[in-house]
Amino acid sequence: MNLNKPAHAKRHLDSAAYLAQLAKNISLDQRVAKDAGQYYEVTGKLDSALVKYLQAYRLSDSAKVPLEKAKCAQSLGKLYFSLQNYSLAKKYATEAKEISIQKNNYPVLASSYDLLAKA
Repeated sequence: MNLNKPAHAKRHLDSAAYLAQLAKNISLDQRVAKDAGQYYEVTGKLDSALVKYLQAYRLSDSAKVPLEKAKCAQSLGKLYFSLQNYSLAKKYATEAKEISIQKNNYPVLASSYDLLAKA
């Protein structure tokens, strides 16, 4: 999703959400929720971003997709850090780190360590 053009991105996001609803596919629902979280974060709607990231996090857990759960936890950690909720930032960054170690997901692992150093 190209977030450089928010109006264009929103149209694509709305279409993806509609198709995900029709498909009844939990992995697709998770991806759409994560993308919506990114969209809302970039557009400054942090409360909406938080809702969507939490939805994506729960869906990735339900779908048993640990790499996506780690990415969602990392996004939640970063967002909570920017909202100055450091205890939740640390909680989600720690979870992202632990999953990333188990799954050898080095980009999320590095980002998690970076966030934990700040929190």
